[in-house]
Amino acid sequence: MNYKTGSNLSNDNKIYLLAEDDPSDTELITSMLDIASRGNTQVISVGCFKDALAALQANIFDALILDLNLPDRSGLQNLQIIKQSFPELPIIILTGNDDPDLAIESLHRGAQDYIPKAEITPQLLLRSLRYASQRKQVEIALQKALQEAAFRNRQLDRVAKHDALTQLPNRTFFYDTAQTLLARAESNTETSRLALLYFDLGEFKKINDIYGHHIGDLLLQEVARRAKDCLSEYDIIARISGDEFIAIIGQLHNTSQAYAMALRLYQFIAKPMNLSKHKINICACIGIATYPESNTINLLIRHADLARYEAKKNKDNPVCSYSGDIENRYRRKVEIEKNLISGINNNEFYAVYQPVIDLLTGEFTGVEVLLRWHSRTLGPVSPDEFIPVAEASDFINLLTESLLGSVQKFHRACVKEGILLGKIAINIAARQFASSLFATDLIATLTELDLPITNLVIEVTERQLIENIELCREQLEELKVNGIKIALDDFGTGFSSITHLMELPIDYLKLDRKLVDRIDTNDRNQALTVGVIQMAHHLNQKVIAEGIEREEEWRVLKKLGCDHIQGYWVAKPMRDNELISFFKDWHETNQQALLSSTLA
Repeated sequence: MNYKTGSNLSNDNKIYLLAEDDPSDTELITSMLDIASRGNTQVISVGCFKDALAALQANIFDALILDLNLPDRSGLQNLQIIKQSFPELPIIILTGNDDPDLAIESLHRGAQDYIPKAEITPQLLLRSLRYASQRKQVEIALQKALQEAAFRNRQLDRVAKHDALTQLPNRTFFYDTAQTLLARAESNTETSRLALLYFDLGEFKKINDIYGHHIGDLLLQEVARRAKDCLSEYDIIARISGDEFIAIIGQLHNTSQAYAMALRLYQFIAKPMNLSKHKINICACIGIATYPESNTINLLIRHADLARYEAKKNKDNPVCSYSGDIENRYRRKVEIEKNLISGINNNEFYAVYQPVIDLLTGEFTGVEVLLRWHSRTLGPVSPDEFIPVAEASDFINLLTESLLGSVQKFHRACVKEGILLGKIAINIAARQFASSLFATDLIATLTELDLPITNLVIEVTERQLIENIELCREQLEELKVNGIKIALDDFGTGFSSITHLMELPIDYLKLDRKLVDRIDTNDRNQALTVGVIQMAHHLNQKVIAEGIEREEEWRVLKKLGCDHIQGYWVAKPMRDNELISFFKDWHETNQQALLSSTLA
């Protein structure tokens, strides 16, 4: 082997490695290059493939002139080996075989040029080496550009398919991967079940409002980490928006496994979090749908989402599996939404009035105005069905306006009959306070309708008030200043605190029906009720028990010091003409009967 190291050469000279086993060809090529380059090239020659590899590993060469037929190895495979080991080395194939197909294949496998020995000249050889070097530089630059482009594409693909905050897959990635898992489940009968879990975080908005969005972001990152830890490496968890996450669980044998996994996920998330010196507790509401019962990705997501909303309604069990009943309730809700505005426009809604009685005197003290709906399309629709739908939309304001219009007509009829109507209680949804002008507009409407403002009582449910306390507080105070009374409805459902009762301008507490139902046989509820009554009286508030259906309940409540009652035992909700007749008869019959029962 006859070669020198590249470091011993002048920087102006080119050094080439010639792998050629024929000494005469070696001499000819060396002479040609020397003549063509005027002595500015040096050729190191080797006679076998093994020595060529050794020379390339030990030295730096500007190019390799390679004979494909060497004594120890021959063929295009030699070219591939050298290209893989020395990817930046320009290679020229020199061969006695003048085969066009071989030339093309050599170029495909990485050679920069192909010269038959019969056609070689000094100028052709030097030009070939120069062009080979240029082609190799272009090839390297192009390969680098392609690698950078591929890297950028991978980065862009990751950005496009992953959530920047949590680094979880996003909706796009989830859909692509979930389709693959679904196809795999379809072809595997042994573990064909999948479960999709759709969950969000209860009270997440309050976390942002109280602690700021930075803490909210940390919380989302911690939830993402816990969810990943809870699930297996074969499952997928993605963040699809805000505080909403979605997971797909594979290789299940039955639906009970899905529920157990969802419960485990709930427990992982519910553990207290220490975020930037703040100890925060948050819970997830999780909906479950399973394959093959829901047989497409879109159905799985839709059904799990419906189950999630069902889970939100049940504070004690925030994990819910999709069922046909949920679907039926959803479709009913959609039908109600579709018919609500036409019901308002067609005057299908009407008011009914339920009397409120003073327990001490037996006097009629006022009415609660309740809304009813008899739809031309759906028939009678329960308030439990249409009120939540209306409260979730702007239709609730239109219903309140309609209700006040009915109250105006009824009030005029009572005045004409010489009936003192007393307090008029109407229900207001906390969402209506979202408008900062709600209180002002309500007072203006009452003035326009010539309704006595000081007779009006606004009822807000305990749950809605506490969930929107800051939104409600200022406007409740404005209503109070203008003489309107405030009642906290459904009290006793476990949402309020004593602080809220002291801070808010509340005049009446209305005991929840569950607290007074069969109170005569429930010592615990009696104890709770007497505590609430005493507390309310110390706060200068009156207590109203609603839903009274039995004389025994009335007797116990009177004994405990309750101020007012309403319910079917006194009178059912009535249309305006029925109530006027009720008023006329009250002092002659009902009040006397009530007082007699009191003395008995």
